[in-house]
Amino acid sequence: MIAYLLLFFMPQSLSLRSEMAGRNQFKRRQRVLPLYAPPETPIIPCPIPGGPSTLEYKFLAPSELAFVKDLSRSGAFVHQITSSVGVIVDVLMARVADDGTSGAVVGRCRQVDARCAVGDLVKSFPYSAARIIPLSDSIDSFDEFNIDTKEEEDPLSPYDILLADENESFDENTARSHCAQIFDECLQMAHILDPYLGAIDHMGTPQQQSEFSRMRARLEHAVHDHDLAFTLLAMMCAPPKLVRNCLATTSPARRYSAISRYLNPIRNELAALVALKSTHHKPPEPRPAPFNAPIKHLLLRSGRRLRYWYSDELKWRPATVLEANDYNNIKIRFDQKHKDDVHSTLTLASIQDIHRW
Repeated sequence: MIAYLLLFFMPQSLSLRSEMAGRNQFKRRQRVLPLYAPPETPIIPCPIPGGPSTLEYKFLAPSELAFVKDLSRSGAFVHQITSSVGVIVDVLMARVADDGTSGAVVGRCRQVDARCAVGDLVKSFPYSAARIIPLSDSIDSFDEFNIDTKEEEDPLSPYDILLADENESFDENTARSHCAQIFDECLQMAHILDPYLGAIDHMGTPQQQSEFSRMRARLEHAVHDHDLAFTLLAMMCAPPKLVRNCLATTSPARRYSAISRYLNPIRNELAALVALKSTHHKPPEPRPAPFNAPIKHLLLRSGRRLRYWYSDELKWRPATVLEANDYNNIKIRFDQKHKDDVHSTLTLASIQDIHRW
């Protein structure tokens, strides 16, 4: 009777194990995709998993043009964050100019689980391609590729000492709640400062809410999502360096703490502007707004000092805000005119230049 029971249950057990193994293998299946390792400048887009924005890349080198031509076959590529971490970008359009001197790619990071571990190279000429596997906030994916990941390689690990000095709890739930609260406070103050931004659409049709109120509603809807950090990065129009660090780390607590560190001075400046609002001139008129309007632009006031990324050669240049009447009417004046300058003042575009200052 015991032998019969063993024979009866053993095939079913083995079959169940095989099925589970097959599922795990499917979930963690390897792919081979082209790699793109961009230079670290503020004007190179950094993909955010599940983000709503499209990404535009421009290429000039011959090896890069071969990369662009082959994207029609792969349909996706890996935007490398570090040597072992990347993000899968789905290609919407890839085209090389008729004269063959330049190429352009338009993509989008559709999936919230688009992060990947980068394994062995399978191709190195004329561009690189490697095996990749989905990456979660654990080292399991790195183990599968036998990648030696050390704690000091996490770009956010040096900031742990700040949390210890401030006696903050290094706990994911605490860091997550604190981060969401800071951003919500920023949105509340942004609405006070500019209650009519997004009160009409681009056709002039009145809207029930301002864009900052709509952003608060989107935040409330996403606050319990496991990928809240990436939602916040997209809503904040976060700078590329912060996005790269948050993508590279596998610690959710460090990720939320890094976002909070970025938001804290913005919150403080917004609070000061709200306190001075009674002395401000008449409120702005109702006007259209970009989706997820960058709250950072509210900090621009006449006389404010900033640094502007002028070019890869001249890099950051100090300047002063001359006018800041609207998102698309922000003028700055550089401290010193460079010999190659066409003019010493510049008008900032809203979204296009958000990471240049």
